[in-house]
Amino acid sequence: MDRLLGGNANIGPAVTPYVWGNNVLVEAIHAADVRRPDVVLLDIGLPKVNEYDAAREIRKHTGNRALTIIAVTGWGQDEDKRRSAEAGIELHLTKRVNATIVSHA
Repeated sequence: MDRLLGGNANIGPAVTPYVWGNNVLVEAIHAADVRRPDVVLLDIGLPKVNEYDAAREIRKHTGNRALTIIAVTGWGQDEDKRRSAEAGIELHLTKRVNATIVSHA
């Protein structure tokens, strides 16, 4: 894994954090496009943000290049996992996340 982009500044030293501002969706797409990460971590369930839409738009704007999107969330029901999969999120992890799992994604 060459580059990892996370939307939460407290996710660990191997991550290039990107803290979203007022226009979250636009900033998420721009960060994924400019920084060209191999992996994007999305914290599902933050206020004022629809991370499922963010995942869809990141997929749409980054084209066919290899990119893994991982949901890191407190939401772990089957319905939550289904929504993640429908949004193009490959891995849905419920917090507390084991860093080993992320590094092998």
